Amino acid sequence: MAYQLLHTLTELPYTPATVDEEVGYLITQTYEDQNSEYIKYTTSQFDIFTMSQLCNSFSLFNAKVKDASSGKMYHSYFPLGVFRYMLHEDLSYSNYYTPKRKDGYIVEGSYWSNGMYYQVREDDQDNIQIHEVVFYVDPLTRKLSQYPEVENGH
Repeated sequence: MAYQLLHTLTELPYTPATVDEEVGYLITQTYEDQNSEYIKYTTSQFDIFTMSQLCNSFSLFNAKVKDASSGKMYHSYFPLGVFRYMLHEDLSYSNYYTPKRKDGYIVEGSYWSNGMYYQVREDDQDNIQIHEVVFYVDPLTRKLSQYPEVENGH
């Protein structure tokens, strides 16, 4: 397997997951509640191109991981985790990595200590169709990186 240097939203469909489907599903279901002070950006606020730029600039220039022993934050191109799972109409999930995958949407994302993003997509025969992108970032990173302010307080 080739060693991947950059972990961006653009490269996410080609990036192997590092956590299993159950963990990925739990992350997307609980992240907002566990990080209620984080600012949330979605494709309901910005178009997919703008969301892609926000997520890519975050992962390239502003993503950080926290050192557990010292508590210090360090810039990192490498996320704490990458996830991917199948989301179904009834909002249940199933494994992405299986010989007979159930129909549904692919949810995939990456998370660091100061933010997380994921996208909901489906693959057709010719390309990848992205339906939604969600990006969370902590308030300090948003301010220092001059990401846009959003109305919803999130």
